[in-house]
Formats: sequence, structure tokens, C-alpha cells
Amino acid sequence: LSGQITVSYKAAEDVLTYATYSRGSKSGGLSLGDLPAGVSPVVKPETVNAWEIGVKSQFLDRAVTLNTALYWTEVRDYQAGVTEQIGTTSSSIRYISNIPGVRSRGVEVDLTVVPTRWLRFTASAAYNDAVYKDYKNAQVAPENRNLTQVQDLTGVQLANAPKFIYNISSDIAQPVTLLSSDDQIYARVDYNHRSSNDTSGSNSIYTRIPGYGEANARSGLR
Repeated sequence: LSGQITVSYKAAEDVLTYATYSRGSKSGGLSLGDLPAGVSPVVKPETVNAWEIGVKSQFLDRAVTLNTALYWTEVRDYQAGVTEQIGTTSSSIRYISNIPGVRSRGVEVDLTVVPTRWLRFTASAAYNDAVYKDYKNAQVAPENRNLTQVQDLTGVQLANAPKFIYNISSDIAQPVTLLSSDDQIYARVDYNHRSSNDTSGSNSIYTRIPGYGEANARSGLR
């Protein structure tokens, strides 16, 4: 059963509040090939229940746009790619398996300010607390294989899900007449940052990417 229910209320001319509940699923299947002992080849369907409340608004003659949202998502039988080392060899196998429970909750904020026709500032940020709710038999990190064959990742941040992301940018344009009367000289600078996160699903020290930021700048004629 899949579907979505949304209710909204226009609190003011340029202020809209809303609440949404949605339910969806991903079909199951079979994980073919050689599998570790005790791993079922049957991949169960994944079920998602999600709730979100938010506000979409504009101010100062629509020169400022501010959108915010709070969300909570529960996933049952989360389908994940699992990589396991074969015995004491350097080879590994990868297969799809179910993780009993995953929960994601957080907040997102987007801001746009357009003080003039030729100048725009934007900023956005997201806090995502996405964890394994129930994952007591996770594949062990390579550095701990001499200690145990499985580990409990319950409560650990989900793989490839940074907890905090933000970006800011500024765009400016100036009309000129060079090749035509519609020409513009433009420039843009932006900065993006994301916090550290694991990329393997085993919470290994060797597969964790430290937090990093990236700055870009460009200009040209259009």
C-alpha cells in the first residue's frame, strides 16, 4: 500500500504551512551468487513511512524567500548493499540484504535574498540524524576482523549520510552592450560543506571521509 496525504493552510498572502504523511515501498527480490553462510538469498520488500511539516514563505515584496521543513522517516527492512571479506583472503563479496530498521529525522532550511534584479544570495542547510534502529549483526570493520565476525551498529549514523550539510552562494550580473544589447557580465561564488560520514556500511576508520568544504568561483559573458 502506497500513498500520500497532505494538508496545507495559507497563514498569510505569502506564507503557506503544510503537513504531509506518505507511505511507499520497494519491491523485494533475490540476491544471487555466492553468499556467506547464514545469509538468506531472499531480499524482503522495503517499507517507508514518512512525516513532514513545513513552512514556505516570502517577505519584503517577495525579495526574501524562506522555506523550512521538519521530517521523520521510518524504514522497515531497509535494503542495503553489504560487502564482506572472504575468510582471511583479500577478496570480498557484495550482496543485497535487509537491515531490520532505519530512522531518519532532521530539519532543512532554504533562504534566498534578491535585493535587486541583478544580485542574488542563497543559503541552505540540512541536519540529518539518520541511524540504524536495529542492526545487531552488521558486517565487521576490517580492522576488527581478528576480534569478531559481526558488530552491532544500532544507533550508528547511516552510511553515505552526512549529519550536516550547508551551502551558500552569491550571484551578480551587470548588463553591458558588447555583442548585443542583451549581453551580461556575470559572476558567482559558492561554498559547500558536509560533515564526516562512513562510506562502507561497516563504520570502519578506513572508509570514513572527514568533513570537508569546497569553494567555487566563476565569471563570464552571456
